[in-house]
Amino acid sequence: MGADRGRCRDEPGSARRPSTHRQHFEHHLNDALARNKPEWRADREIGIELSDDSPYRPEPEIAVVDADIDTTRRGVDRFYLIVEVRSESDRERLFASKLDFYKSHPHNRWIVVVEQDRVEATIHERQDDGGWAMRRLSRASDRLTFGEIGEVCALGDLYRHTNLDPAHGRNLT
Repeated sequence: MGADRGRCRDEPGSARRPSTHRQHFEHHLNDALARNKPEWRADREIGIELSDDSPYRPEPEIAVVDADIDTTRRGVDRFYLIVEVRSESDRERLFASKLDFYKSHPHNRWIVVVEQDRVEATIHERQDDGGWAMRRLSRASDRLTFGEIGEVCALGDLYRHTNLDPAHGRNLT
């Protein structure tokens, strides 16, 4: 959480924020994928690219990608679900441009924005007509589900071992 906290982690020289949110989410996602969609897997901090000549390669917290991707590449050009953890220090305009970038990818079906400072997640889901629908989850008991991936976990599970952990007696349900 050092001095670089206020900088976007996709900027050169920026530091990554440690997050149990993404560790929990990656674990739950991979469990659901193993059950329902074994040809995909969830990876942390993998670069996203739309073309080889694009200078912009964001690294989301988690990306669901093909299980058989070439792990020697720095980035992937096919992904199906993106998870970003947003903090108060994220600049809204830059964050919105990242969401637009992820939405422009033809294979991407879901974008999940997990709030770092409160129990809340917003799921952007691609519709059959190509548009995007948004749903907001704010109760610890709300379930995160994604089409053929199925049910992943409860929203509160993403906040285990944080100061927002529902098990610490906060009334988050």
